[in-house]
Amino acid sequence: MLTKQYSEKQWPFTDLPNMAVYTTQDIIEKGNTILIVTHDKDEGAWQFQTSNATWATDARNVALEEIVFHDPSVVELSDLPIGWMAIRDSSAGPWVRQPIPSNVTAGVTDEE
Repeated sequence: MLTKQYSEKQWPFTDLPNMAVYTTQDIIEKGNTILIVTHDKDEGAWQFQTSNATWATDARNVALEEIVFHDPSVVELSDLPIGWMAIRDSSAGPWVRQPIPSNVTAGVTDEE
């Protein structure tokens, strides 16, 4: 089932709408803003996070189309290369793209 905004031919991601992606309870259940998106180096997995994700207790797997339904602005990142991430300060802020630094795991720096 595609979101109402997109038909099968218009889907902007190369990954299928029903692809499992990682996110957090804060985003899916509480409606918090997605501020960090990673397209992981190893497996090409997508992760959608707030700035204060706690993966041990808050991790959720959902379909990519559910993320697009929740926050259509992530469509701007449909061409984000594997091994890259995008961050923004607020829902109104622009996405800033960059390669994932070597000290980042799951969108969170290893120093945290």
